[in-house]
Amino acid sequence: MTQDAQRDYWNQIADDYQKLTTISTDDFHYGPLLPGDRQLGILPAISESTTCLELGCGAAQNSIHLATRGASCTALDISPEQIRHAGALAETHHVDIELQTLALEDIGAWPSGQFDLVHSVFALPFIAVPDAFIGRAAACVAPGGTLLIATQHPVFSAEWLELEEEEMGLFLPSYFAPEDDLRETQAGEIIGSRAYPISAVAKWIYDTGLRDLRLWEPEPLPLEYLEQAPYHSPAWSELHPKLSAAPVAVIYTARTPAG
Repeated sequence: MTQDAQRDYWNQIADDYQKLTTISTDDFHYGPLLPGDRQLGILPAISESTTCLELGCGAAQNSIHLATRGASCTALDISPEQIRHAGALAETHHVDIELQTLALEDIGAWPSGQFDLVHSVFALPFIAVPDAFIGRAAACVAPGGTLLIATQHPVFSAEWLELEEEEMGLFLPSYFAPEDDLRETQAGEIIGSRAYPISAVAKWIYDTGLRDLRLWEPEPLPLEYLEQAPYHSPAWSELHPKLSAAPVAVIYTARTPAG
């Protein structure tokens, strides 16, 4: 899975992704059909002195939301097309965000200890060496700051099965090695989205030296309230029965010791 293949894939789907998926800037989202931070209350306090770094930003809706609350925001993505959407959306909302096209594996070029909040939502599954990525992300967190990572829950990799008497259930061949979600670029290259056991991600975060490690496995909003989710689409709404049976996302936060 090369960086070029990643870039090509996200470039080719950027327009349709932003058109077909509703991603709010009025709340901080954590994944499809899930409650936003207004309900979950996971984010640290945000003020005009807060500095934030978003990794794998897409159109940077989460950064735009934080910027409307006064935070100083930087957002990175491997796809120039996604960054183009981010720039247009930031202009529409009259906020200034530092946007850069950068492969997340290259985050080591960023200064250490600079950001009060480093956040990434569903970028981790596409990273070739996830433990190294988490280490570099943690190094960007300022003393007393927070690392927040929302990523695919490994149980969501299970196959949805119809059992006897119209019962439905999930079959997961291996929790410790869930199957990759493979995608193809227009050039025929394959990229994969990979989930990891919760204990593995927790260890990678803990090994960076961050502490106060916490995690959440939120349930989706009820079916009648799906359009209130800060991240939703018709395709994801069809998966509501599965998301109600097993979590789609796991959210981790950890803090650096105060200086």
